[in-house]
Amino acid sequence: MPKGTNAGNYTVQYRIIGDSNHNDKTGLSVVATIAKANVACTAPAPLVGLIYTGSPMTLISAGTTNDGVMQYSLDGETWSTELPKGTNAGNYTVHYRVVGDANHNDKTADPITATIAKANITTYTAPVGLTLIYTGEAQNLVEAGSAEGGVMEYSLDGENWSTDLPKGKEIKTYTVYYRIKGDSNHNDVAM
Repeated sequence: MPKGTNAGNYTVQYRIIGDSNHNDKTGLSVVATIAKANVACTAPAPLVGLIYTGSPMTLISAGTTNDGVMQYSLDGETWSTELPKGTNAGNYTVHYRVVGDANHNDKTADPITATIAKANITTYTAPVGLTLIYTGEAQNLVEAGSAEGGVMEYSLDGENWSTDLPKGKEIKTYTVYYRIKGDSNHNDVAM
């Protein structure tokens, strides 16, 4: 009996050998098909604990398969065998698929989500309170603070916040509250 190993169509030729009462019949054939198998794979997994650093970082662990080639995409259109990377804080949708070899079907799976968390702001300069002399005009009450990865905001009541330096013109002691409003890659900091 002829056997096939790989997926595809096989033309099997055969003949009938006649007995003493019948002629031989030759040139006969039949087509046999071995269908492609479904791929087996281990899905990639999102890496946990990713925190914004300003540098690109790999978002997932690699998937595996012996039945083709694993490919990845961040947009579902441009595919690569390289693991996708992200730089900014946020959620990333990672698409993956297996392009099957000659004996296996392609497989596209549901995307997975990987997250890069916002970083804490660690570099900042607090505002400095000023000692002022009454002039009858509104004066800045502090020297501006600064922060890498955010914007310094000020308040005289702890509720209404602004990036403008608070001003005062009355003779009294002022309490100035400040906080850092983080950008899209950094957490807010309450002081």
